[in-house]
Amino acid sequence: MSETELDSDKDPYGHPRIPLRGLYDVNSCNLRRQWAEKFANCTLDQVGAWWPNQGSDDACSCLKLKGNIENPIGLAKVPVGLVGPLLVRGKNVAGYILCPFATTEGALVASATRGASALMRSGGVFVSTEDHVMTRAPSFTFANAKEAELFWTWLRDKLDDLRLQVRQYSQHAELVSLSPQRFGRTLVVQFKYCTRDAAGQNMVTGATSHLCKWLLGKAEKDMEGVRVVRFLIESNLSCDKKLAMLNLVQTRGVHVQAEAWVPESVLQSVLKVDSTSLLDTYQHFIHSSFRAGTIGFNTNASNIIAAVFIATGQDVASVVESATCQLILAPASKEEIEQAMRNAGVEHPASCGTEEGGGVYACLVMPSLIVGTVGGGTGLATQKECLRLMGCHGTGDVGRLAEIIVGFALALELSTLASICGGQFASAHEKLGRNRPQNGLKDSHIGPELFTGLMGEGWTFVRHTPFTVSSGNSILTELTRVEMSKMVGHFGFEATYESKETRVQQTVKMVLKAKPTDTETCNMVNKIAQGCGLQLAVNYEKFKMQTGFRNTHSREVELCQLENKAFKQFLPRVYKVLYDRPKEVHAILMEHLDHSNTCLLDCADDITGWRIEDIKVVLRDMASIHALFLDQGVWLSSQEWLERMSSAKMRQMSPLWYELVRHAHQEFPETWTSARAAIVDMAIQHISTIWSILDPLPHTLSHNDFNPRNICLRLAPQQGSSSQSAAGPPAQPSLVVPYPDPRRLCIYDWELACIDVPQHDLAELLAFTLAPSVAKGTVLELVEFYQQHLEYYSGRTFPKESFLMGFNMACLDYAMNRLLLYTMAHTFKDYKFLPRVVNTLFGYIEGELGGRPLEHLFNKHHYSSKL
Repeated sequence: MSETELDSDKDPYGHPRIPLRGLYDVNSCNLRRQWAEKFANCTLDQVGAWWPNQGSDDACSCLKLKGNIENPIGLAKVPVGLVGPLLVRGKNVAGYILCPFATTEGALVASATRGASALMRSGGVFVSTEDHVMTRAPSFTFANAKEAELFWTWLRDKLDDLRLQVRQYSQHAELVSLSPQRFGRTLVVQFKYCTRDAAGQNMVTGATSHLCKWLLGKAEKDMEGVRVVRFLIESNLSCDKKLAMLNLVQTRGVHVQAEAWVPESVLQSVLKVDSTSLLDTYQHFIHSSFRAGTIGFNTNASNIIAAVFIATGQDVASVVESATCQLILAPASKEEIEQAMRNAGVEHPASCGTEEGGGVYACLVMPSLIVGTVGGGTGLATQKECLRLMGCHGTGDVGRLAEIIVGFALALELSTLASICGGQFASAHEKLGRNRPQNGLKDSHIGPELFTGLMGEGWTFVRHTPFTVSSGNSILTELTRVEMSKMVGHFGFEATYESKETRVQQTVKMVLKAKPTDTETCNMVNKIAQGCGLQLAVNYEKFKMQTGFRNTHSREVELCQLENKAFKQFLPRVYKVLYDRPKEVHAILMEHLDHSNTCLLDCADDITGWRIEDIKVVLRDMASIHALFLDQGVWLSSQEWLERMSSAKMRQMSPLWYELVRHAHQEFPETWTSARAAIVDMAIQHISTIWSILDPLPHTLSHNDFNPRNICLRLAPQQGSSSQSAAGPPAQPSLVVPYPDPRRLCIYDWELACIDVPQHDLAELLAFTLAPSVAKGTVLELVEFYQQHLEYYSGRTFPKESFLMGFNMACLDYAMNRLLLYTMAHTFKDYKFLPRVVNTLFGYIEGELGGRPLEHLFNKHHYSSKL
């Protein structure tokens, strides 16, 4: 069909109509899409991207769409997330199950996975299938009510004949029963069928139509004087795809339920609530739902049903009746929970936390879950794969699918209700800046004017080409970027310039780093805190602007504009700064670092490449930076974008530190052991003592995020890209000052910069770059090495005892402040480096204590005897 013929396709009244109707081959589908693009003056390139292996098998063929859709033009791609695993115990399924959710609703997958984790720690979820029927309810209208009653009397004796008729029509449908509803002279009959592994709406429609044609003909012969005035294949009593009480009190689909006994300890550790608060919230919901007139009661069962339906090719409109269900919560005694554990095969119920007392009994009843594992959209490519992921594709698996859905639905119900109870619900769904004017970096900022003049007068800008770079190692930018619609993060560009003299072109790789505002960052971190429990959320909300994140958007921008060559030699080359505070533009155009002229780049997760010689290069240059600002207290204090922590602030924030260490021990007990949590608890109690030692010490500009995520080493000019750290210069005697190594530190991501003692950056660097097995003597040698270089570059001397004591206090402060905040973020994003860093830091602290009380570190004699 030519383009002219496509455009001229009209109905008999001259109106345009969709061309190539009824054709499903890929060429016809593509032509139809091209017609739609022209008709609507838009592009549908993404919609038109068919399966990568189009036509390789039946599931990946456009021809497969026949019967599922009309006038196809492409595919709508919906993200699929993985939920679980969940331990399911039922008749049709037993074991650990993963479930695919097709959704674009943030927090849904995470919330369901949290609920699944709670149920697994409770011994699993017990599921059962009670019934499986599909209904159709035709209506028969007669001259009067008497004729209607005569018809029903005649019809109810024909059940066996009707079953025979159904078997002749369909090999899958089986008529189970008939049920009458009388409306004056109209009789509505519910035909109930078993449809095996199909959802069966279309199947029972066809079967009922066949039966009614037979019935009407039979009745005309058998019942003289009784005449059907009007017949409808569906009276609407089936409540197909409608919210109705009938779907709650009787089954249409699969009747399935799930129950679990959740111990108090699991409620508190995983769901961040206690049983009393959760049950109280449940009662509030019941009262409000009754007042609102809701049918059934649940928190958001429709969410999981819709997500699984889309992923597995179910009829999404059936979410309406499928989600008509009942959530039941009740207090459970310790004995009930332990018995449930034993029923689940848990030999030692105390391992699930039952020693803390009772908990909650939870049950979700779904009377009308409409699902199938054959027919409909279940045979399409991605839908088939998602069903196979759960072991549910094909015959004999509809009960398994129903039990899996109700099990995960209960997990989501508990997690959602707990998040509302614990105050995490709003934070889990808030989108930063959603209702605010969208300021910040825009596409209009990225044009020729951004790149012109950067290479000097002898070069003319030609073009810029974007390339993909990672979000960098900035945790703040990374966490905030995914929640915002404006441009935040790292954007790579290859800028091409031409020499005015030689006409030779040169391409330079650059990175434009756009920062979120401090408010956006604080809200993002606050959102993480709210996902870690009510008490932590409450305390973090109270102190969120005092945890070092205020002015994070401006610190690196300000530092990059300093006219201090001695300082800027340790930074990446900065080409341009875009800084407009009212319009929230905080961006830096800088060089793109790669392995061609650096080593030890982006290696926080794997420190096997770090040698003592590399650490010494960093310590040498770190001392040089610290020395530059060591005597600049007045200037540092005058910069409103820099902050200095104090003893008073730290004491005021003690409730937050206590909640953070409690959360760390609860979530990661293998890393934050009871002994380590006790050390931090004692440090919090002694904040005044720790800071009475830190406050009088010399302060400087601290990077405050000084670790391999934000640093690398520049290779000497004669070294190529093959000269990695492992092949670096030979070890030098530690007494040679300054340390003779041609490589140079390069440090970036200064958004957490603050005023602090230099030992703070030192403690963080060593915790990140040394292995947990490092000898305490090695740590002390490196501390002395750094002190020697700080004295060399600053021209000052520091008593060794007080310097080492300052280092130990900085270690304690780092443990109860920054490291706990890292751990809070680690709850939601796996930072592989974190367990190693915690082990290294506490390996040193515990070694210094040697089994003695924490007060031992406050004793000056401890240090004089060592030195």
